[in-house]
Formats: sequence, structure tokens, C-alpha cells
Amino acid sequence: MAEKKKQPGPMVAKYIQKQQVLGRENLKVFYEACCSPEEQQQEVLRSILTMAQHHKNASPASTGTITSVKEFQEAFPLVTYQDIRHQMEAHYEHRVLETPGNKTLYSARSSRTAGAQKYIPVTEQFVVQYLKNHERFWQYNLLQDSGFMYGKIHNAVSPPKVDISPLGIDTGLLSGYMSARIAAGVPDFSLSIPKKVNAACVDTERDVLLMLHAVASGISAIVSVTTYPIFNMLKKIREDWDRISRLVQLSPIDLLNELYMAHRPHLITALKNFSLPPERKKIIGALSPSLSAPEFFSTLWPDLSHIFCWNHNSAGYYVRDIRELLPAVTMVSNNYIASEGVINVCMHNDFPPGAGPLCIDSLFFEFLENSSANTCHTLLAQELEIGKTYELVLTNWNHLYRYRLGDIIEVLDRYGNTPVVRFYDKTAKALTIFKDYMTHSHFKQALAGCMNCDPSQLSIKWLVVPEHHPKPHYVYYIEKTSSGAFSDRPETELDSLLQIENPAYARLRQTEKIGRARLQFLSNALFERFWRALNSKQQAAEQFKPRNIIDDPEDIALLNTVIQEHV
Repeated sequence: MAEKKKQPGPMVAKYIQKQQVLGRENLKVFYEACCSPEEQQQEVLRSILTMAQHHKNASPASTGTITSVKEFQEAFPLVTYQDIRHQMEAHYEHRVLETPGNKTLYSARSSRTAGAQKYIPVTEQFVVQYLKNHERFWQYNLLQDSGFMYGKIHNAVSPPKVDISPLGIDTGLLSGYMSARIAAGVPDFSLSIPKKVNAACVDTERDVLLMLHAVASGISAIVSVTTYPIFNMLKKIREDWDRISRLVQLSPIDLLNELYMAHRPHLITALKNFSLPPERKKIIGALSPSLSAPEFFSTLWPDLSHIFCWNHNSAGYYVRDIRELLPAVTMVSNNYIASEGVINVCMHNDFPPGAGPLCIDSLFFEFLENSSANTCHTLLAQELEIGKTYELVLTNWNHLYRYRLGDIIEVLDRYGNTPVVRFYDKTAKALTIFKDYMTHSHFKQALAGCMNCDPSQLSIKWLVVPEHHPKPHYVYYIEKTSSGAFSDRPETELDSLLQIENPAYARLRQTEKIGRARLQFLSNALFERFWRALNSKQQAAEQFKPRNIIDDPEDIALLNTVIQEHV
């Protein structure tokens, strides 16, 4: 007979009911905001510019005299990160910490998911808006399924005895923000910021402890940024089960000594309540890695029901792998976020994965209709058309004005009158081997055409690498399991599609200045080894999103090393 699922007690049920009431109220306010995007955007811009007047790092333009969107666009040019890199890096290098009024500013390093390190200023108002939109996401999910909240309150991937609030968010930027406030002697402000709730990527001391906590206490939800750290954690647990099952039975002091962490006071604090409950000890003692993966993990975590992470485009490369290990677990896509702000509130039951209405009352948005064209003309949110893609331009609370984020968004629907969007692609710089200026979109469109699928549905692992001998050409590395989807002459077909996508490439092929694109199939294991090696180099596992274009010489050498070692 199947074991009866544990139900929440009266206190927890009351808490869930209260959160559902709050959720309905907050989401109603958000929907009303989405019904009037033009007015909301004008108010957001007015508020951002008002705050900028009191900050010496604001743009030299006189923000106090701006009274309309048009005046703002005339006063501030469009900028990319390269345009302001020197200012941002200097700010980070000197660890500038200021408190103009009650606003605290510090600089954080981004996760390098776009391929290059960025340094982003963070203000208190940015944190408020960041939290507000994550709260909307969790309240939406609570209203869809109260069961996940019950499990999440009690057992998430987090140190035990920590009260997990409904804002079960990744707080990479926020934890740095709070550290900066403490360092400056600034008292905490009145927002309940939860402890970091994340899947363990097992590449740092903290991640090892999170993994051990997950094994020792059991979990019912996993919250991560991308799929990579989740898959990495699951793989590590199963492969190294004998050692892990022994470690979780040690006392906190013995565990610290075993892991050579006794010199880390914050880790001692995290472990002071670490213990293995008797019922968990029985489960762990009976487990064997010889079981099939689904049986192993369902026995280890019988209450695990939800995974929250980005699970589309490059952030979702390991969705299929995770589903093979955890077939009964529901995967829910997180909000579309960047270091510069939360872009949408993801509503998985109403829209496709990763899609949701723009955070219309939190950031000021503009859009370029053709990011490759040399134009400064932008569209506003209410002017976007369903079915089209646009380059995202944003103005935020962190003193970034008319900032070209480098993201392409796809408009799928409307929520009220606000566009429902999801991340579609990176603009990225052009990759060229002979003045052909190939973009990520060119490569992706051609590959999708070769496989007879829509580019947005392209879920295989793939890379493009430039090679220069004997003649300059591109090499596609494709996941081996997809080889059956190609024609008998895939390289010829792929090269023809690249010529259709990019006339400059076609001219160079016709004059034989560059060679035909080549295809090489790699095993899933090789992709995994390369991503792991690249992630270790970047030290950004939590937000690691595999890049499809590899043009850095060191990264290309790393890929070649991984392939040669396998051969």
C-alpha cells in the first residue's frame, strides 16, 4: 500500500491560506498595472529620474528638467556595456560605498553568462523592486499549487532550522548587497530577505554543505537559476554516494575536519544544527547507487515535487537529463532575470515556459526593432507586436540609463495590455573569420532549418567554433543523439542554409575565401565535461548558461583538450 502523503497541520495550513490571500491581492495590483502600461512606464521613469537627482554618480544630464519620455530619450543616448565599461570597472575596483540619503550603492560582479565579466552597481531601491517581482512569482505559484509551498516551508535545499519565506529566491546579488551594508555599518532595512535557497553545484565549500543538508534532511523543492547546478548535484550525489552517505552521519565538528573547513567560522555557524534524523538515517542506510536513477532519487527524496529554475534556451540544456533522473518532478521556469533587473514575472500555467508579462511597474523598457540596424529609434512597451522579436533596452534603479542589455526578447501574448515576453536570444558581437560577421542568430536559424524545427524549439546541445586551417571555416559541434535528425549530406545542407541566412557569408563562400562549415558529433558526456571545465574557469556555477559560440582562444583550447583526452 502506498504511503499516505503527509498533510500540513493547522498552523501551516493557516499560513498558506494567509499567503494565498496576500498573493491574490498583490497579483490583482500587478494585473491592474499591466492594464495601463503607458501610464505605469511614465511613473517608473519619473521615479527613477527623481532618485537620480540625489546621486552624484547619476548621468551629467540634468534629470530634474526632464518631463517626458521624449525629453529623456533626447537627453540620454543608447549605451552598451562597452560604452560605460571604464566607469563601471573603476567603480568596482575602488569598492565605492556611498549612502546618499538612505540609498546604499555598491558594485557587484555579474555571472559572466554573456561571455564577459560585467560590474553592475546595486542600490537599495533596485533590491526592493527585485524582491517585489520574485514575490509575485512565488505567490502566483502558491495560488496554482499550495502543496509545493507546504513542502518548501519545511524542507528546501537550505540549511536546516532556517525559516524559508515565500520569497524563496536566489540572492546572489542580494547577499552581496547585505554584506556591503554591514561593512559600511548601515543598519538592515525592513525587508525580510531569506537565506540563499539554491541547488548545490558542488563546486564551492557552501555548495558541498548544501548538498549534504539536502541528503540529510530530505527536500521537497529545488530552487536554482539554471539547470546545470541541479544536474551537477544529482550526478555528484549518485556517483559519490558511499562517501556522501558516510559524511552525513558525522557530527558537525567531525564533518568540518573531514572537509578541511574548520577555519571557516561562517561554515561552523551553518553546521551547528546539522544532524541526521533517525528516519533519514534508515533511508540513507538502505540506499544503493546500483538502483536505477529514478528509483534512487525517489527513495532518497520521496517528497520532492518541484524544481524551480530557468529551463528554456541555453539555461535549460540539462532539462532532459534531469527529467531522466527525476521523471515525476514538476519543473517550473523562474522569472526572466538579469544582473540589471527582473524582466518578467513568469506564469507557467498561463503562458509557455519562461514567458510572462514585463515587470511594467519596476523598470523602464524600450525596444529596438532591428538590433543590427544603426538606429536610435526605440519602441515603447505598448507599441510591441505579438509574434515579433526585439532587442531589449532598459533604464533601472542602478543608474543605468537606456542600457542595451544585449538580449533579444520574443513577444508571445498580452497580459492586460502589457506584452508577455520571454528571452529569445543574445545579440552578442558578430563572429567573423573573414569579414562575414556571423551572429548567434545566423548559426541557430541554419541549424534549426537543417533539423526541420522552429529555432525556439531547438533543444539539443550545440557549439560553433571558428577554425583557420587549412582555410578559415566554422565547425559545428552537435550532440551525438541528434544525428538521426540530419539528412544524408548535413554539412552541404547546413552550409547552404548559412549562405541563405547571411549574404556576406554566401559571397565569401562563392569566392572560396572561406571553407564549408563542418559538423562534428560529440557525446553528451563530452559536452558535460567541457561545460564543467568552463564553469570552473569562470567560477559562476550558480548562473552558468552554456554559450553556443566559442571564440575565446583559451576556451577553444579548453574544448580541444577535452576532446583529445576523450580520444
